[in-house]
Amino acid sequence: MAYPSIKQGWGILGLLILVTICYAMPLGIIGMFYPDIQQRPFHLLNYSIPIVILIFITRSWWKKNPKNDSKIQFKGFPLAILPVVLIMTISLVVIHSEIASWVPMPDWLVDVFKEFLQPNIWGFITIVIAAPILEEILLREIVLNGLLRNYSPWKAIIWSSVFFGVIHLNPWQFVTAMIAGMVIGYLYWKTKSLWLCILIHAVNNGIAFYLTVKYSEVTNFFRAI
Repeated sequence: MAYPSIKQGWGILGLLILVTICYAMPLGIIGMFYPDIQQRPFHLLNYSIPIVILIFITRSWWKKNPKNDSKIQFKGFPLAILPVVLIMTISLVVIHSEIASWVPMPDWLVDVFKEFLQPNIWGFITIVIAAPILEEILLREIVLNGLLRNYSPWKAIIWSSVFFGVIHLNPWQFVTAMIAGMVIGYLYWKTKSLWLCILIHAVNNGIAFYLTVKYSEVTNFFRAI
């Protein structure tokens, strides 16, 4: 089989948790003496480094499997579909906000998101640029690409969407992330364009980031990210 299988997909999630814990432990100790380690450019680095490490590890396993491509394919997409993509992405944010209102987040998690969604250029780069690029490389170009080689398209899309929901590491984002994962996964299957997936993810996060900063008292927009 190509890499990854469904079982190996769960292994990737477990590895992400392990890498995150190993990175967070010394970071937490350093943060006791240097609180700024969680702010501004460090905020971007602290988010990106664990995922970049995971991408390097999984890509090394990917390359060793002869049934996988050797390079990441940044294929383009027809520009004519951009209006549809924009409307669809705005609809996703609205749907996510409505679903989020059904089961409110606990206050402690709201505080975590407010700290993570820093209303400055570093928060913007982390949420709107780094997250879409890194998460789409991992979840679509590595995980979904491999699953599509092993299973039927819908089975591959559904399982990659489950992994996309789980990777957010909290149940309050799981459903909304899974819905977004199915939409983006379907478009990846049809177009094989990683750029399109990154664009949709970036627009979604950008809208949610703006609404969260603009209307900080409304917490439903957190879960669209």
